Amino acid sequence: MADPNWRGSPPPSGTQRPGGAAMNGTGGPFQDGRTSLPASKSVPAFSPPGQPIQAALGTPIPLSSSSARLGGPPSTAGLGPPSSGSSPFSASSSTGMPPPARRVSSPPLAGPPSYGSGSSGYGGAPNANAAIAASGMRLGGPPTSSNGPPAISRKFSPPPPPLSSQSVFAKPSMTAPPTGPPRSWSGHGNGNGNGTAGVFPPGGVGANGQQQQGQKLAYGAPPSFAPPMGPPSSGNGVGPGPSGGPGGYGGASMARVASMPAGVYGGGQGAAPPMSAPGQYQGGYSNGGMPASATAPRPKINPEQIPRPIVGGERVIYQTCTPPSVKTPPTPTSNYVALDEGNCSPRFMRSTMAQLPMTADAMGACKIPMAVTVQPMAIVGPEEIPVNLVDFGEAGPLRCEMCRAYINSFAKYVQNGEKWICNFCKHEGPVPHAYQCPLDGAGLRRDRDQRAELCRGSVDFVVPKAVYSLRPEQQPIFVFCVDVSPRALETGFSAACLAAIEASLDSVPGGERARVGVITFDKCLQVYRVDEEGNVSQMAVAPDTEEPYAPLPAAQWILPLNSCRSSLPRLFQAIPDLVSKNGRQTTPASACASGAALRATVDCLDGIGGRVFLMAQSPADVGAGAVSRGREEGGMYGGDKEFHMYQPAPDVGKDVAAVATGVFYKALAKDCAARQVCVDLMLWCNGRVREFYDAGTIGMVSRVTGGRVTCLRGGEPGGRDTESHLREQLTGALRDHAHSASEAILKVRCTAGFSCTQRLGPGIENMPGELEVANITPHHTIVCRLEHDGRKLEEGGMVYIQSALLYTSTSGQRRVRCHTLGLPVTGLLPNIFRSTDVETVSAVMARQAVSRALGNKMAVDSILKQVEESMLAMLFAYRKKCASDSPAGQLILPEALRVLPLFTLCTHKMLALRPNSKGGAPDVRADERAARLLANHSLSVEGMVKVLYPSLYSVHDLPPDIGDAPPPRPPPPAAASEPGAVGAGVGLEGARGVEGIWGSPRSGVDVPVALPPTSEKLSSSGVFLLDNGEELLLYVGRSVSREVMSELFGVDAVPGPSPPGYGNEGASTSVLQLRQEDGYEQARRVRNVIEHLRRGSAAHKPLVVVVANSGVPEEARFVSLMVEDKTKHGTSYVDELCNLHHKIQSRMG
Repeated sequence: MADPNWRGSPPPSGTQRPGGAAMNGTGGPFQDGRTSLPASKSVPAFSPPGQPIQAALGTPIPLSSSSARLGGPPSTAGLGPPSSGSSPFSASSSTGMPPPARRVSSPPLAGPPSYGSGSSGYGGAPNANAAIAASGMRLGGPPTSSNGPPAISRKFSPPPPPLSSQSVFAKPSMTAPPTGPPRSWSGHGNGNGNGTAGVFPPGGVGANGQQQQGQKLAYGAPPSFAPPMGPPSSGNGVGPGPSGGPGGYGGASMARVASMPAGVYGGGQGAAPPMSAPGQYQGGYSNGGMPASATAPRPKINPEQIPRPIVGGERVIYQTCTPPSVKTPPTPTSNYVALDEGNCSPRFMRSTMAQLPMTADAMGACKIPMAVTVQPMAIVGPEEIPVNLVDFGEAGPLRCEMCRAYINSFAKYVQNGEKWICNFCKHEGPVPHAYQCPLDGAGLRRDRDQRAELCRGSVDFVVPKAVYSLRPEQQPIFVFCVDVSPRALETGFSAACLAAIEASLDSVPGGERARVGVITFDKCLQVYRVDEEGNVSQMAVAPDTEEPYAPLPAAQWILPLNSCRSSLPRLFQAIPDLVSKNGRQTTPASACASGAALRATVDCLDGIGGRVFLMAQSPADVGAGAVSRGREEGGMYGGDKEFHMYQPAPDVGKDVAAVATGVFYKALAKDCAARQVCVDLMLWCNGRVREFYDAGTIGMVSRVTGGRVTCLRGGEPGGRDTESHLREQLTGALRDHAHSASEAILKVRCTAGFSCTQRLGPGIENMPGELEVANITPHHTIVCRLEHDGRKLEEGGMVYIQSALLYTSTSGQRRVRCHTLGLPVTGLLPNIFRSTDVETVSAVMARQAVSRALGNKMAVDSILKQVEESMLAMLFAYRKKCASDSPAGQLILPEALRVLPLFTLCTHKMLALRPNSKGGAPDVRADERAARLLANHSLSVEGMVKVLYPSLYSVHDLPPDIGDAPPPRPPPPAAASEPGAVGAGVGLEGARGVEGIWGSPRSGVDVPVALPPTSEKLSSSGVFLLDNGEELLLYVGRSVSREVMSELFGVDAVPGPSPPGYGNEGASTSVLQLRQEDGYEQARRVRNVIEHLRRGSAAHKPLVVVVANSGVPEEARFVSLMVEDKTKHGTSYVDELCNLHHKIQSRMG
């Protein structure tokens, strides 16, 4: 039974998100919105020889034998021109191609009139098997049938109609179906719940041979356009039926990897394969008969048409409770606005599947990891409803007496509102008299729309400190630990750190409650006392670093920011001189007691907590916490023992120095967690320095406390790039702290039948099921693995998941932030596969791999094999259990998981997990790998997708409207206001409906269309910006025009190649710097694009300018991030699909 708390009238159980996957762009069928294809390299098609490939709305093209074929007998048929005469397309094209694609408001309700005669149909093929047999990757084309086209039942809703080119996600108009020549679409049902996706081809071929614009599919389409996802029918006929709706929607959607729409073949701008080129496709049809020869190679697949993730695009309005109730949320990298209508926004919680398995057997059969990602402090978009604050007074929020779940929008009320039923454990409890309210005719409270906890999926509860606090509320305290060793002073690193701290003081949150302190270290520790007049009255020194201590009480050197703000600049200027006069003649050049400084600082913060920023140029080599440099050995790179260098040092073993290091930092991490101290590390270990910092061991402290380990970038330790990186990193961390949760404890509860068994992310579990973190930023995301306890749930029922975060706000208020997510259950595997969120699945798999790399004694090669095996298990389970009737020679992919092979390939190539080669210089040194692993260990789904699949932008030819604020929005469409939209409730902060979203001002800037990360998109005369989620690389070709170079960089020509040894001497990566001064329009717009890409990131993304053929290591890094190309770290994307096809075939036997 549908839950009455769903707003609006829910559709029948099992409706899917309309249209399957939404295409990106603004008008064309490709990811970037273009309507034509550039010349590109061709790759083999994915289908067995001898089976025809159906061009989109065009002539079936049989395959001939080829060395690249994926299996099957050699073909004996060739290809010739289509029969002339009475083909339905002959009137508009002499080549047999279809007429230009028409934009219609609704798809046709019947297929072509005939498939079997030479006078009509597709090229006069005598039967459907010859004309439209499907093979390979199917993104569109007519349905497969042995008895002609299936008649589309009018009892079921058709797939989403094509939309206008103005908006990818415009609401489809509900008008009558058009008349005229019918349009084909792929899909077939076999009556047993299996069927290909009824997805229109993304484009067609017009009469002039040019690619036509394809239609876009919308997320928020009306439910009448959603194909049914109910239980399969008992019939066994091909065609529509209760199992599939039009074209077999009853089974899970498939993407067949071979039969591409027109434009997929190489050699033409969106045209079909050449018909009579020398050495290709010779022969012909005779009187509508079958091909007569097979002397030609197979057609090729254009890489432009293979599935890719959606990046950016037109805006989507996602209403969390508006029907259909079963819908996958928008992709995390798309442009969407989430309306919280009682189910929490996907910005806070995302599930790997929108429908959970009803039984443990179904969960094990699908092989999909069942997990939710929780990003409790995520910042909502500027157009979205903020999290409301609710205060129940001294009594605290209403909770279940049995399972202790918090009141939420899914709870039910009985006895006229005097009792409520917990939606987690079904326990019936009393409602406090002051909180009671009469019910309406639907059993809902009459004040539902006036209380945030009853109509929102996310809410903040103010809780009484006497019950939810064990000590006084934590103040916003920030301590900066700076390396002032002789080397750091000489290179200017200390001055850069102090200048960055001074520049970031204005971003310190907390107002009058904020306190700051500074501690420096070389072979000793120094703290500073500042008097009321702003003068440095005392520098206290602690010479003992073996048993470190702070020479002054915390109250004397950690001071209120308001009282010492004006004196801190003078202190920063005096520190180098004060340190130099303090026994500098006996201090070794690299003496660095960073471990001792960290221990002394944590001891000072005992009982009050805080956040520590430690900045060091050299590894810790004196005092407590000195690292064992023998842990890094060049011969270990690329071997089975490489993990010893980037994992934490052991606390037992034969290496006495390594054991001492491991014991020290393990104990320090536990103390930091217990004292609520968060530690951020900023180290000069950027790959150029041949020193071992043991970031894997000291980073344990940051991992447990919610801090971050940063490898500083820049040409010189005291250079402008280093200071800029430090300043931006500090400023961003302090700004995020204003929205962070201190003294946090996370608890995840599930409906009876499910349980949360594993949590991946920052923090430590002192109590089972409770994750304690000193600080949770808006970017921290916890992966919660769910398990089925074996009991069978009710078909059509709901599973509820609630994350409750107890924390202290920056203002000192103790709160509980609750996010509640409701998901339906199903017993049908096709429905499970159809509702899978591929980005979340890929992010969870990558996070699990990162967790294994940090903790398990496994080489990265072994970890990557496990990732690939998980991907194969999912796709094979779908192939065997949901698409077993399909020919064995086809690569069948679920529609929802069509980009899973790409994300798996990208996991092999991501910087944190890519393996090093045995012998020679390593691609990723141990410290850099450890820092990246620690950073990726708490990444959000959106952040992980950006790390896996970088975005490439062309910036040398920016259109005039790119790089500036977007134009005002058009007036809201007529269909924007729908029943169930959240209205303006009394006392609700930011309550608005769809109309308010459409009317709100736009933010940010327009960025260029993202290009696939492949070298085919690069040119020697262009400038390209690559965003891999962690850094920005600006690639400058060797033939860039003088005008572009002058406008962007202020030089007349591209610098020449670097001298020999340039990349090995630690020199600057490039002599080019992007113009920062005003008066240069193109440079200004490029800077705006860069700032837009940096906004919302977990850490500052430094910009590195890379000149082609310069020989610097960053150039090799840039090339290695072309993840769709073949590199030494993995195959190309197309080859990966070929290999995947062979592996699944071998498992099928």
